[in-house]
Amino acid sequence: MLKLRDRQDAMNKTILSIRDLRTQLLVLERRLGSADHDKTDANKPLIDQSAALRKKASEIEDELINSKATASEDELHYPTRLNSKFGYLTAAVDSADAAPTEGELGVFAELDGQLETELAKWREVTAKDLPAFNDALRAAGIPLVAVR
Repeated sequence: MLKLRDRQDAMNKTILSIRDLRTQLLVLERRLGSADHDKTDANKPLIDQSAALRKKASEIEDELINSKATASEDELHYPTRLNSKFGYLTAAVDSADAAPTEGELGVFAELDGQLETELAKWREVTAKDLPAFNDALRAAGIPLVAVR
């Protein structure tokens, strides 16, 4: 249960960071796009780079959580994502006053591997893509974006 909790915590913190970054990027894109016409043309590469970074972050989020689901019934319409799978596994493990079964341990190992793949992608975004974007912003004299 503690391992499940810790992995869900890491996933949830990543989801919140992705959402925070996406919000910052959207605000930045609107601000750069609403500048006067001459500046908007000059800002187009930054807007495009921001949109690409936002898309990359959203793709990671979409593997972690079903962002399209707004009600519990939506789980029937969209594929189950890692967040829900970890939740179901937690409920199964917590339902018995015994050690997890081999099947539950196997499912945990599989889900944990999938989660680690997505977390590694996010770490790469924050270690490479975001600093490169911030370098471009710095060169243009525009305030930087950051993740929590």
